Amino acid sequence: MIEAGWAESGRHLREDARLWLWATEPLVQFVFVVEHVETKVLRDNRLEEERKNKKFDRQKIEETLSSGKPIKLRESPADGNELQQAWTELLLQLHREDKLMKPLLGSVQSKLYIYRRKRDDDDDDDTAIVRTGHEPISQDIYCHFETEIYPNNPKKETKLQWKDILGGNIPEAFAAKDLQKYFYVNLQQYHESVKESIEEQIMGKATRRAVAILERRNAIPCYPHTQSRNEDLDQIC
Repeated sequence: MIEAGWAESGRHLREDARLWLWATEPLVQFVFVVEHVETKVLRDNRLEEERKNKKFDRQKIEETLSSGKPIKLRESPADGNELQQAWTELLLQLHREDKLMKPLLGSVQSKLYIYRRKRDDDDDDDTAIVRTGHEPISQDIYCHFETEIYPNNPKKETKLQWKDILGGNIPEAFAAKDLQKYFYVNLQQYHESVKESIEEQIMGKATRRAVAILERRNAIPCYPHTQSRNEDLDQIC
């Protein structure tokens, strides 16, 4: 079972893992949890006195450089589509140069955890044990493996034997020799996948912000938008 969370907290993801490991029939043997955490920071490089005297609302922050100056195009195309594209490219450039007061996306850390049920022979003092059960029934889970996937390249490798993955529910198609083989997790490939998804998300945010800014300025027509509950909860797949 694989559970990925962008909007969910680590605590909720671990609770989901517990439910999959203890409340399924036949029992799930391992749960892969991927947790993406974005750290949101405003870059306000103005002097403290200037910050006190001049405050920006949310919309103004989206149109402001970290220096406190407004974002401006050097040349303003007359065509609406070209204007939107120019703003999108400008926002992307400023984001990559760390010059936006509100970055298009904060710094992201992604971590992979593999959980299994706590076993009777596990040391009760092992820090890998996650206490999730509710008295009087103990439903603790065990962190079998963990590593950072992004932004740093994963340093660890992991593999799981098929006999452990399948537990007692072994399909007839599996021969005895198959059960001794391993399921490998290509962490480097997953790192590249997350990196690519983040770049796509930044591009999408630049486009949406460019449209929002231009609509507020009446530079392009304002159309109804189908928008998620919170644009900051975009899914990384």
